[in-house]
Amino acid sequence: MPDADVKAAMLNGPELFVQDLVQLTQFGAKQESLNVIKVLRTFIINTELKAEISSGGATANKVSGVVDWIGERKDGQKGVELFLRSRSGNKVFILGENMESALFNGQKYTLTISETPEVCPICKAIMAAKDVVIQCPACNVRAHKDHFLEYLKIHGTCPKCNKRLTMKAQAP
Repeated sequence: MPDADVKAAMLNGPELFVQDLVQLTQFGAKQESLNVIKVLRTFIINTELKAEISSGGATANKVSGVVDWIGERKDGQKGVELFLRSRSGNKVFILGENMESALFNGQKYTLTISETPEVCPICKAIMAAKDVVIQCPACNVRAHKDHFLEYLKIHGTCPKCNKRLTMKAQAP
């Protein structure tokens, strides 16, 4: 059984994505479907589901581990959040429009995801997961927080959409 392309399902949220994974495992070598429990809008994975997530570019990095849960993105964008438990540490991956590909092997219970690295529009460097970022409220472009705020002080606009922005704090 060849790897199935699950990128479209993943972009449509955790509900459709997990449904696809369950269907694709029903006819796998283990003769059982993926076992999940739904808690609110998050799916707890009770079957060992391996994943490898790689980010391209000159500073390519790859993380492998076991998926513990899949849920909705907190920022409301298309895609999913995925919790990966690995030897190098546990991490939540926010997956969406930055995915180049997402393939699933139903026989081996493995998910292979390739991401396009996100680049800061100001310094042009790849933004690492550990970097503190901020986004424009108008166009949602993300940049390193310090770079975005400095750009805003100098230009008074977003570096992508050129919308005039203010640095005044909003009242709660």
